[in-house]
Amino acid sequence: MCSLGKLTLKQVWHESEQSQLLALTSGLTGTIEIGGNSYNVNTQFREGALEVADALYLDELEAAQLFLDAQEDAQASGQPVETCAIIRFHQRRKELLDCLRITLELSSANSFGDPEQELFSQVVAEITRAQDTKDESRFTRKCLSGMSEIRSWIQELVGKADGQRVANDTEKGAKNLEIMQYQRASLIREHELLGVIVFYLTKRSSVMSDFELVLETLRTHETFDELLRK
Repeated sequence: MCSLGKLTLKQVWHESEQSQLLALTSGLTGTIEIGGNSYNVNTQFREGALEVADALYLDELEAAQLFLDAQEDAQASGQPVETCAIIRFHQRRKELLDCLRITLELSSANSFGDPEQELFSQVVAEITRAQDTKDESRFTRKCLSGMSEIRSWIQELVGKADGQRVANDTEKGAKNLEIMQYQRASLIREHELLGVIVFYLTKRSSVMSDFELVLETLRTHETFDELLRK
């Protein structure tokens, strides 16, 4: 069974607020603690973590951990650490959403007997409670809110990419444009997965307001479809 706890799904809800960087002790250097280990921070690491935090709207401590985790990916691929950190972030979000989609799908599958369906339903209930949402109806609204945030993020990326094309055609500019395009494709897939998750949640729900909210959300998709064509 996939791991879908409160701490991991927080990456999907995009709730982090940026804070002052890394609690540095002096100037551009200092020490941070990640996973119970202490690390000395140099200027290169600090700037890289800031770039990741800015690109992904993460708290800088979260960005620092992601930047640290991406070091081996960068060595293996030859890509910049910042690029590997962004790729790792979106891959993790997709894996989490896929796990949630599969769990919901299995909880609704007719091919299972009652005991198996009940087990998956219990897993769904546990996931719901772990997200600070008391019931599936509120969880559905949280998923819809997550879809809205993704649409806003895609729109912002489209604007940044247009600006990047106009500003310059340097090698760095081309790499920035490439990672923006990767982010856009990843966000579109994450939006699709959340849409499927909302479908299964709504299918399980008997609350009329959930259906009405989904219908209201669908009315905004014409604008979203325009973004997909850019």
